[in-house]
Amino acid sequence: VAYLTLSGNDIFSSQISYQNPQCVTFGAYAVVFDLDGYNFTLLTQDAVVYSKPTINQIKAVNVSSSGITAVITNSQESYGEVLLFDLNGVAISQWSSYNSGYPIACAFNDDSTLLAVSTLNTNGALVVPYIRQFSLTKVDKGIEVADRAIYSTEDNVVFSSLFYVGDKLYCFTADSIYQVTDEEIKQINFDFAVVGRVVKVKNNLFITYSDGVSQMNKLAVINDSNTVLYSSSIGSDINAVCTNGSLYAISVNKRVFVYNA
Repeated sequence: VAYLTLSGNDIFSSQISYQNPQCVTFGAYAVVFDLDGYNFTLLTQDAVVYSKPTINQIKAVNVSSSGITAVITNSQESYGEVLLFDLNGVAISQWSSYNSGYPIACAFNDDSTLLAVSTLNTNGALVVPYIRQFSLTKVDKGIEVADRAIYSTEDNVVFSSLFYVGDKLYCFTADSIYQVTDEEIKQINFDFAVVGRVVKVKNNLFITYSDGVSQMNKLAVINDSNTVLYSSSIGSDINAVCTNGSLYAISVNKRVFVYNA
């Protein structure tokens, strides 16, 4: 794992040996984890903060602006678990899903006071998606985690990724966007037939999508008022996307596009 300048100079690097390494970032922090493995590492741009093993297989990870790390794992006793670790690598919470189904994805809000977890209950004739919301409160002994709210919809969907934009929570499926606000979850009417990669930059969401399978990729930018600020075709093959501050870069075919949020 290496942090590089735009000119390619190595600021910091560390050897991490994972079978299926994945990386998530938020602000000054990055987490590298072994998908379907048993280890994860929290880093800044100049140091390894800590590395931790897990008892169960890691299915997803996210990190907050304050360095709190959420790790979703499978479990032999429940549908899955969400583990929270503070900046020192100390476990501060463990939530086991017994009634809400399999945990799929999670997201922190900007000030690390809320955590949302999407789950999918398959224990019936129809799959039922849930959004579980937890509050994170600083107390003398550290951070207190508590249930805050639960949301669901009758739609037969899977919320595969979540993003907080301000006080609104956006929930993405393969072909639609939902929003949690005013104590309800509802679908937003956007013309995104196939949703690809979603990245939050400042208070905007950059969304790659297409009008169908094997169709030209497009890029849309929406704000927290659900206004489409930008939409344009970008090419057929997306190689990678990245962000830095207010900038969003996407590599498509043999070109790189850079946008300012």
